[in-house]
Formats: sequence, structure tokens, C-alpha cells
Amino acid sequence: MKRRLDLSNLDFGLSSTEKHLKKIRLQLDDPKFIRPRVLSSLSTVLVRHAKFRYAVGYQFDLIRPLLVESAECFKEILTHRGNIPAFEVVHLEVEVNEKGEATPVASKAKPKQNFASTNSHINKEAVYLALAGGESELARELALEIWDPPNASYIGARSEVCAIWQQQLAYSVKHYFSGELEQANECIEKVVAPEESLAGREKAMLRCVFRNEEGFVGCLDQYLSRHQKIFQGRKDTNLMICIIGLGIVKLALDAGLVSLNDLPKDNVFLPLELMSKG
Repeated sequence: MKRRLDLSNLDFGLSSTEKHLKKIRLQLDDPKFIRPRVLSSLSTVLVRHAKFRYAVGYQFDLIRPLLVESAECFKEILTHRGNIPAFEVVHLEVEVNEKGEATPVASKAKPKQNFASTNSHINKEAVYLALAGGESELARELALEIWDPPNASYIGARSEVCAIWQQQLAYSVKHYFSGELEQANECIEKVVAPEESLAGREKAMLRCVFRNEEGFVGCLDQYLSRHQKIFQGRKDTNLMICIIGLGIVKLALDAGLVSLNDLPKDNVFLPLELMSKG
């Protein structure tokens, strides 16, 4: 196989993620494990393994199913929304008796209903995975499920779970798939991000799709340029495939905004072949 990317740790990454996948799959139907959490791990590792397969030169029909399966894992996780047990919080206190002897006392806080693991941002990422794998109907089903509870504690300006701008991007995608173009555009305009950032360029691409405007390919080129620059700086294996770029390209193709002939054919981070099931 001819390598598509030249990184020193590709063989190790390929073998380690393959071993991890086998281990996780054995846990899926094991009652000792909480199935939604196993599915979450499986979804993550499937994408990681797909990216390593891509980098070392696997055929696309051995990569695409992994992305689609990852999205399908998230679809099943959504059926457990709100019922996924939160991790227990244990408080340790010290009680001192009359003799001055200290004794540690542990108390468990009652777990709250957990919606963070199905937050709107990670849901939108699953939509892009389905689109990147050429599964537009699966993407639509996932997009319509994008949701956060009112006043969710995990959402904030600097949240590492789901920042406010990430929520707005996610809801814009939901409204687009729902045919609510006015609401989609309202959400996209609420996204506050530097124009030159990946988020800013994602916003620009989505705006072109929502409004059926020219300039999509230029916005895509800018996104890919930024993606490549970050990859070259960090050598981050998570960036070996531009999933967001592929996902929005599929939106643009499905909308008739662009054709395959309009798109870059030689960008290593944008393997358009992944979207083709033929």
C-alpha cells in the first residue's frame, strides 16, 4: 500500500486502534459494562482507526464503513439520552472525635441526569461523519435529534464540552435539515469566531449552503488551508481526514450548490472518494 501521509507513528496507531476496537466490541454485550459508554468509546475509536487506515493507504471501501458505523453508534447512544448514568461524585470529609482522632467519611452525591454525552456539538460531529461516509439519510436522522436541555450546565463561553458557538453551529445544521432556513441562518449569524479560524471558516461554508450562495469552493479552500497548517504544526493524527470539510461538501453536493468537478481533487485531507458508495 502506498502511504497517503508520512508520519512516524502510523503503524503503531493502526495496530493499537485495531486492538482497542476488538477489546471494545467484546464489551458491547457484556452486562458488566454500561452499553452507552461502550458505544461512545467504540464510536471514537472507529474514527481513529479509519483515519489510520486512510493514512497508510487502505482502499476506501475499507475505511468508509468505519465512519458510518461510528455515526450509527451515536444514533444508538441517542436512544439512551438522559438515562446514561453520570459518574458518581464522592465527597470525603473528616470527622474528629473527642480524643482528637480523625476518621475519613465518604459520602456519594446523588448523580444528576446526564445529557452532556449527547450534547449538540458531538451530535453535529456525528452528522458530519455520516455525510463523509455518503449516508445523507442517516445524517438527516441524526441532525433532527440535535438538542440540549434548557440552561444546560455544560454549555458556556469556554466550555470544553460544548461552547456556545459550537451549540449555535449545531443548531444551524439541525434547522437546515428541518427545512427551517430562516432559523438556520439566524443561528449561523450568532456564531462568534475569528474569520480565519476553523470555526469561522466552517461558519462561512455553512452560510453558503444555507443561502445557496456562490463562493463555497473559495471558503472550502480557505478551510482546508487552515486545516493543513494546523496539521503541519502539530502533526495531529486526528486531522488526517478533514471530516468537517467532507461533511459540508456533501451538504453542498446534495443541495446542488456545487458539482464534483468544482471541488479540489488532489487535497490529501479531503478524500472525496469516501463519500461514494459505488
